[in-house]
Amino acid sequence: MNAGAKLQEMLADPMWRISNLYKIIVKGTDEDEGLVLQFKPNRAQRRFIERLHHRNIILKARQLGFTTLIAIVWLDHALFNANSRCGIIAHDREAAKVIFRDKVKFAYDNLPAELKQAMPLKADNADELLFAHNNSSVRVATSMRSGTIHRLHISEFGKICAKYPDKAKEVVTGSIPAVPLNGITVIESTAEGTDGEFHAMTQRAMALLEQDKALSPKDWRFHFFPWWGEEHYRMPEGSAVITDKDRDYFAEIEGKMQTTLDIEQRNWYVATRDADFAGNEEQMWQEYPSTPKEAFQVSSEGCYYAKQVTAVRKSARLVRIPLLNVPVNTFWDIGRSDGTAIWFHQQVGMEDRFIKYE
Repeated sequence: MNAGAKLQEMLADPMWRISNLYKIIVKGTDEDEGLVLQFKPNRAQRRFIERLHHRNIILKARQLGFTTLIAIVWLDHALFNANSRCGIIAHDREAAKVIFRDKVKFAYDNLPAELKQAMPLKADNADELLFAHNNSSVRVATSMRSGTIHRLHISEFGKICAKYPDKAKEVVTGSIPAVPLNGITVIESTAEGTDGEFHAMTQRAMALLEQDKALSPKDWRFHFFPWWGEEHYRMPEGSAVITDKDRDYFAEIEGKMQTTLDIEQRNWYVATRDADFAGNEEQMWQEYPSTPKEAFQVSSEGCYYAKQVTAVRKSARLVRIPLLNVPVNTFWDIGRSDGTAIWFHQQVGMEDRFIKYE
């Protein structure tokens, strides 16, 4: 095989392209801050790509590079696929500006010269690149409704739900339905409390994972990336004072997540919690969760029967059930004003079926 044919073969491989063609501005340690390097997907990013589904929800720790990854993947898709529309929704205008300038536009501007010449721009706007060779585009904005979007990324959706609930509703009712069934949607965020669509969608996706259910194109696949999965989150021995309470916590996480946390990881966690969040455990759980449930632990800590509900989901007993022509029992919790809660129940053989709640 000659060099030209070999190059064409490599260019036909999307994974090879995103690992070899694109440059990024590194945001990392003091030594490499501001450096321009070739993009190489890290361990968490490779794992995500391997499990990519039509609809994806990422619950994550901070600074794992998923927005950078998606910006590169979307740009690559637009460059090598005709008539495709790729979009990224940011939580505010400033974030949209930075993502477009420092991730999408920078990666295109720093393509190999021959490739950039073969894939020229037809339009270069403040928030969109439109390519002349195939009529595909990449756009970064705070909302998207019009037309079909073949690839959609919603960055920090938890923040959008917490700060801009009307915008979150527009995303759910307008942007997500604009992606066809054979398209790809990625919602990614750290946790922002238990109010809003991100929490609700995450809980539903987690329930599907616990049930080990085969997913349809409309189902959301749950992806979780904890702080301890990032290889750079570590500090040398002696960097932090680890208490007995900390040791109990790390032992619990190791048991729940079937992992091992070495002393450098433990030092990083304790030092980050105490220095960045003044020892506030709840903020640490939100920004750098160790388990999926911990990310929302601020307001779910006092929930009753959490273990039992998890067991019910795993055994697929939380399902839609048919209404039968048998007596219905009601259980009333009479509250103030119109705050009464009513459970509707049918007993069928040995089964207790709760058919409605209002």
